[in-house]
Amino acid sequence: MTPATPSAGLPRTGPAATPPAPTQAPPPHRPAPAAALSRTQLRRALTAGRLSLAEVFRRDDEITRRTPIRRILLALPGATPVTVHGLLLSTGLDGRQWVADLTERQRRALLTALARRRDPPPIPAADPASG
Repeated sequence: MTPATPSAGLPRTGPAATPPAPTQAPPPHRPAPAAALSRTQLRRALTAGRLSLAEVFRRDDEITRRTPIRRILLALPGATPVTVHGLLLSTGLDGRQWVADLTERQRRALLTALARRRDPPPIPAADPASG
């Protein structure tokens, strides 16, 4: 028999005693936070088409969140005060609401209404019997 040592039966300490760390999956990819833009830069990006309304809704910077939705809509390519007014009426929104105050339902309604305005209605086929 081997003589008992003082550390017999006790867990070992030190580098060799640490169990290997379980392999962890890498954290899910999170997009980098959007760079803060001034109101002018935000408007220019929208007007140039570099930023879409959906992308505006995903932004979390303070300038974007505190911009009235009417300003955002007016900055979209091809938008006029008349078309923006019609869009706001059709969705039941007040143009003075900040982007941050819009609910998910209101955001979806705006995106849907805007998509409908961009897609021209289908041209009905000519009826051969009528002419």
